Order: sequence, then C-alpha cells, then structure tokens
Amino acid sequence: MFDSKSAIAVPRTIQEVAEAVRIFKSRDWSGEELYERWQAIRSATLNLSDLELDRVSGGDSY
Repeated sequence: MFDSKSAIAVPRTIQEVAEAVRIFKSRDWSGEELYERWQAIRSATLNLSDLELDRVSGGDSY
C-alpha cells in the first residue's frame, strides 16, 4: 500500500514492518525521506495494532 502523498510503501504485515524498521535503522536518512519513512512505519504499526485489538477470542460465538 502506498501513502497518497508519497511513493514510500506502507508495510501491511508485521514481517514487513520489521523489515522496514531494519532498513530504516541501517541507513542515515534525513529531511523529507526520513519523515516519510518514519510515517509509513508508524501508520502500518497503528493499522496493525487496530487489527489485533479487534480480534477477541470467542468473539464470533456471540
């Protein structure tokens, strides 16, 4: 998934977030690219945490 304002891919899975963080930490980003990459990781993490919160054990038995 791509952010509408940027060409930086927003990770969709936990594995993609982990890889994005690894790449983010391994390079010396600056300026707009630093912010865009951080924002993509942040957005993905928030989206994934929302999905995890929605999963309730036995929730489909109601």
